[in-house]
Amino acid sequence: MANSGLITPPCGVPFALAAYEPAFFERLWVQYKIAVITYRKNVQDKWDQIEFKATEVHVLEQKVTMYLCEKEITLGGVRLREIRRLTESGHQTVIVLTHKKISTAVAAGKMFGRWSQENFFRYMIMDYDFDKMIQFGTETIDENKLVVNPEYRQLSHNLKKEKEKIARLKAKLYPVAEQVMEASLDQMPSLTTTSCTYRTDRKAPTSRTTIRRTTKQSTCKNKVKRHAFTKPI
Repeated sequence: MANSGLITPPCGVPFALAAYEPAFFERLWVQYKIAVITYRKNVQDKWDQIEFKATEVHVLEQKVTMYLCEKEITLGGVRLREIRRLTESGHQTVIVLTHKKISTAVAAGKMFGRWSQENFFRYMIMDYDFDKMIQFGTETIDENKLVVNPEYRQLSHNLKKEKEKIARLKAKLYPVAEQVMEASLDQMPSLTTTSCTYRTDRKAPTSRTTIRRTTKQSTCKNKVKRHAFTKPI
């Protein structure tokens, strides 16, 4: 039913039922020459299945055979094109549009491939709060605005990594320091894989005598601990 002698709209917008309103469709076309393609609400009647013809439709770069039928209707005083698709179960999916030049197959392909738009907006809403933006536009960036120096950022990253390495080395030396604290001043354990393993078999003091002895030796052990970290191993 498309007519090559009619006006070609600057754009055609396929969308869902949220903006369904025939009077709105007419206003978009009369004032801005914007064509719409959408589903029709509250469809009660069914067309004769004999009127549907097998049509090759391109949906998202794939060829699909659909049984389609098109008629011209009037909704709320607005003349529209209506395209119906007959499914294997006998259900008829109804599309209405104000685009006068687009073919039946192309209109069906655009509408039934619209789910890709839904996925895009769903992604934008979930990850970028697209529905919470109050306005859209562009603006000039201030050339004098201070930003982080990329070289400084890289050096800060390298410094952080080095500090992490130092922390890991200190963690390995901690078991050796524990052994020095428990040994006499004349003994210095060698740094081996075994000595770098944290001891889990240490027992807490169980008597007053042991606690008192531990308290008296604390000052000496602290000196040994400082010595263990300053003396080359």
